[in-house]
Amino acid sequence: MSLRLFYLLLGLLATPTLAVASGHPLESLREAVRDFALAEIQRTSQPGEEIQLRVDKLDPRLHLERCAQPPELFLPEGSQTRNRLTVGVRCHAPKPWKLYIPVRIERYAQVVMASRHIPRGKTIATEDLYVSRQNVSRFSYGFIGDPQAIVGRVAKRAIQRGETLRPNQLEAAKLIGKDDKVSIIARGKQFSIRMSGIALRDGALGERIPVRNSSSGRTIEAKVIGEAVVEVSLH
Repeated sequence: MSLRLFYLLLGLLATPTLAVASGHPLESLREAVRDFALAEIQRTSQPGEEIQLRVDKLDPRLHLERCAQPPELFLPEGSQTRNRLTVGVRCHAPKPWKLYIPVRIERYAQVVMASRHIPRGKTIATEDLYVSRQNVSRFSYGFIGDPQAIVGRVAKRAIQRGETLRPNQLEAAKLIGKDDKVSIIARGKQFSIRMSGIALRDGALGERIPVRNSSSGRTIEAKVIGEAVVEVSLH
């Protein structure tokens, strides 16, 4: 026997045995894992997100004893991140076995992006924005899906053309400036009183700011409800 033939035979003997027909079908496991993972992920996905999954292929040399009942699928503790999920599969009879199958997650959604350079302090307008479908799996700082939700807000820093807009880049527009004259509306259960005051700091819609009553000189905390208008509840 030649040395070359000897090594060829040795290599064939060392090759792991391929899965036989009596083993559990591997492709059916992948399909079950895909369906299970998709159901789990959709429970926590954001509205409008499209989910795509990539289930790792199983080694065709893997031999698993055929289960008497459909295998049990479960999520091991700490197995899920935004981009990955590990699904456990186990069989109890006739011969117990357990397997962990990784799943890669891709999420696609409509994302608001800057159509041009937006300088710091600029109030966002419709023409500053456009919408594009993006893979948002790695958007760890979040994204914005509805452009109308941010029109009228203010850029906290410069945003470059083509950049994805994130919630932490924007803030509500200031409706009241420090030392501005404001109308204070004091509301009771069956009445309301309007009086004048001075804002003691800037305020955006919905914020609570200190205001000094011009008549009494008393400082109160009031909610900004409009431009130069604050509200105090007397309930």
